[in-house]
Amino acid sequence: MIVSDKDPHLAGLIYFIDRAKEIAVFTNTVFDSIAEIAAGNLKKAILYVENSLARAICPAISFLANMTGIGGIVAKIKDVINKYV
Repeated sequence: MIVSDKDPHLAGLIYFIDRAKEIAVFTNTVFDSIAEIAAGNLKKAILYVENSLARAICPAISFLANMTGIGGIVAKIKDVINKYV
């Protein structure tokens, strides 16, 4: 059996491999915010959490799109627009 990149499990694995650096940065930011909370620096911790969540929105949407088989939808929409404009 040939493994297809349309397989949702494989798509998820490929997504995480492609985004490993972003995931590592997000994870480090979470740990940094925990350290700031432990040190009593709540304002700094709040900024870490806010920035982490803001950066996580696009990758989360991208992951969900890939898992549902609509990954690359932006490129497809651009192609359609460019074709008719």
